[in-house]
Amino acid sequence: MKDRFNREIEYMRLSITSECNLSCIYCNPEGACNKTTHKGKNKYFSPQELEEICTAATKCGISSFRITGGEPLLRPDCEEIISRISGIEGVRRVSLTTNGRLLTPKRLSELISAGLSGINISLDTVDPETDRRISGSGGLGETLEGIRSAANDGRLAVKTNTVLLEGVNDTPREILALAELARELPADVRFIELMPIGPGGRYKGRGSSEVLRVLKESYPKITRDLTAGGNGPAKYYRIEGFKGRIGFIDAIEEKFCSRCNRLRLTSDGDLKPCLCYAATENLRDIFKENDIMIRMEKLKGAIERAIEAKPEGHCFEHREKISEENSMVNIGG
Repeated sequence: MKDRFNREIEYMRLSITSECNLSCIYCNPEGACNKTTHKGKNKYFSPQELEEICTAATKCGISSFRITGGEPLLRPDCEEIISRISGIEGVRRVSLTTNGRLLTPKRLSELISAGLSGINISLDTVDPETDRRISGSGGLGETLEGIRSAANDGRLAVKTNTVLLEGVNDTPREILALAELARELPADVRFIELMPIGPGGRYKGRGSSEVLRVLKESYPKITRDLTAGGNGPAKYYRIEGFKGRIGFIDAIEEKFCSRCNRLRLTSDGDLKPCLCYAATENLRDIFKENDIMIRMEKLKGAIERAIEAKPEGHCFEHREKISEENSMVNIGG
């Protein structure tokens, strides 16, 4: 389905929990739940409810779904959610974003068996002390092990996501250490510009131009990869001898709203046309309806309205105009 600006909306991000086992300073500084099991049994959408939402979404032309949080692997039924969504007619791709702390080899195998086709793993540094400063927790080793296991498995598209913060993890040494992972592993190492939402508004991020300058000094033959695909707005580069690629997502420095193809469902049940604004369609109340056929029509109608309501662009460059007050952990990373 196309929106008012002729953009094909084919991608939905689904936050299945706002709980997280980390307390990253730009996302969730006030309180990681510090749990290894998910206990919000009735707070969030069930696997069956998420299946209904995604079924309705496919009827609106959405074919790719990403499971996010919070930390989605805190939910022991994450695999069931993926299995249900991947089994819907018309679904082309189901992927996952995680901080990797709980991505054991057993869990990885179960996720792939459930139908997962891609995984993004948050990695803001490879230095344990910097990681502790950012995340408020130890466990970087578990994340790195999860990245290596997923990349070397060969069955998933694997990407790492780094948010650079001025004065925290943006030194040339940090940037190059992260980039070197793409030499070692068949994975895309991506640098994502900071979203100035919630706690993120307290920091200054780094755009691709500064990171590219650092990379070109060490890898002068770095070249743009124009064959890159995927659901998102990332631009990719290749370095000779590297197994993986270097990627960039710049929401502000290189605004890509004209190509935006997504909706976001928060863990509270609000469907967001745009990350920047508070406007939503509430899907939670629709499940008060007992008749599944009526529910399906109401879900489809809400999704269509969200698509029609997508604005032409965000206003992150004008922070006083941002109406979204929640942090990314509540919206869905």
